[in-house]
Amino acid sequence: MIVDIVLGCSFGHEGKGKVAYELCKKREYDICVRFNGSEHAHHTIYTLEGEKWVLHQLPTGVLLPRMYNLICGESVINIDKLSEEIHALKHRGITLSERLFVSKSCKTISTAAKTHAQEITSGIELESETRVEDHMDVFVKMGIQVVDMRYFWNMFSRMSPKCNVLIEGTRGFEFDKNWGEHRDRSNVSCTLGGAIDIGINIKDIRNIYGVASAYDIYMGAEKIYSEGEEFFRILGDINIDVDIETTHKTEKNYNYLNLDGLCHALKVNNCNICIINRTDIIKYIGLYRMFLDNKLHIFEKFEDMEMLIYKIIKQKVSPDINIVFSYSEYVI
Repeated sequence: MIVDIVLGCSFGHEGKGKVAYELCKKREYDICVRFNGSEHAHHTIYTLEGEKWVLHQLPTGVLLPRMYNLICGESVINIDKLSEEIHALKHRGITLSERLFVSKSCKTISTAAKTHAQEITSGIELESETRVEDHMDVFVKMGIQVVDMRYFWNMFSRMSPKCNVLIEGTRGFEFDKNWGEHRDRSNVSCTLGGAIDIGINIKDIRNIYGVASAYDIYMGAEKIYSEGEEFFRILGDINIDVDIETTHKTEKNYNYLNLDGLCHALKVNNCNICIINRTDIIKYIGLYRMFLDNKLHIFEKFEDMEMLIYKIIKQKVSPDINIVFSYSEYVI
């Protein structure tokens, strides 16, 4: 078995879905696995044909007809929302019959099962978590096979000893329960540890892709930058991140790339490939800035910023790490 892993290295919205989709198209994977996340996480993907896909709970591999897909690990599944997502794909010509598996280890919630008391509590909709096994009939009706992880991996090992697997995370490093700095960090793992915990052999890992953006995107009302910065105002005005869609309204804020934080995430996740997206956007704006050693560094040209990023990541993470400033450049 050969395993590649795609992980976010900041506050999310790094472009992990785009990387995973390109890898699925251009590498011969048999299985795509999503190991964490919930209905509030998402991947937004644009195909070469100009189609837009937003996947909240489903792995990216559902868009490729030949791939099997697994939801497992520390994922929380909203049964009603998953059903809606599956029907939306079917309406657009993609069927998941016999291609989608869910691990018994996942937790489930059901919007329809909320009590009246829960709905009116402080105006917040609360949902109680249950086990996948408690809703076995519902998953069967949706054409989803619920599996024990040992059975699942043994099954595919028998089918294909050379089975290739892509594992993708949804939330970024800063949301991790142990390492995260986000004030609303989750109670699940968003790192390599969570990916390994689904039952793969560490020796089977080939590549660990650490994905970042040329600037940080922060979802939440709390500001992480000084008011009045022209860079952030421009980003907000032109709404350049039109691909960001959430199931609940959340304020979106920006900050310059934190290279210290990126290096830390790459090292903790043992990444051998770093992909930095959205360089085209900072080139369009013409403002090249980043934080390093808790200081703001300003560059006249992108090439100067790029050169320092290469140097620092090689020094702080590994001299052997491959650094790419566009997901498409590498995965082709």
